[in-house]
Amino acid sequence: MNNIVYYLVWVSCLFYSLPNAFAQEDLLELTKKVTQSIDRNGSTNFHIKYVQTSTTRNKYDTPQSVVVELKQKGAVESVVSAHMDFFADAKSAYAVYKGGKKILVMKDVEKAKNQMQGVSIQKVLNKLWNTASIREVTASSGKNRKLAVVPSEDMQNVTKAERLEIEFDAQTLQPKRIVLKMIEQSSIKQIEFKYLILNKNADVQLFENATAEIFDSKMKLLKKYEGFSVEEI
Repeated sequence: MNNIVYYLVWVSCLFYSLPNAFAQEDLLELTKKVTQSIDRNGSTNFHIKYVQTSTTRNKYDTPQSVVVELKQKGAVESVVSAHMDFFADAKSAYAVYKGGKKILVMKDVEKAKNQMQGVSIQKVLNKLWNTASIREVTASSGKNRKLAVVPSEDMQNVTKAERLEIEFDAQTLQPKRIVLKMIEQSSIKQIEFKYLILNKNADVQLFENATAEIFDSKMKLLKKYEGFSVEEI
């Protein structure tokens, strides 16, 4: 799940230049506006839902898809998917790894939240802004537009992506689909994010107590988590 959040955050900052300086500035401003809706920075009422599909280089493998939903209301937030859940409030944070039947109790709540939001990779994002190249690959007059972004060679080694494509609504500037084309050395061929909900001013309905999402009133694991191990980190 950390990988999911990592990619979700850094794709919002991979856009930069064209040979012509004036056009470069226009596209930079455009991509900033387009990616604002998937940047959680400063948002306290946030709702995003997307389908992530990973395709390997093995033609016999079936592409794997997972629905991921992120919500935040003030200090309370959650990330829910088929593989991993994350629940946090102002005092507590829990990560549930369903496949491994393990629950992690995060002692440092703010650190856990920052990790889920990708705050720790800000330096990487800043470098991506300054080294990537960008061009438009569709006519700007259409309903949807598409931009192609190529990170520098150094940043390809960091991100493992050789190309990024972002498709967005030409009028609202909301992202529709983002595709990461991975470098040849990666066993993953591409990762696609198809956005279903993008709202940074959402009327989010969330729990008030993260602990109650894991334990009952007697601090016993909820029935759906019976048999899970619990580890404090």
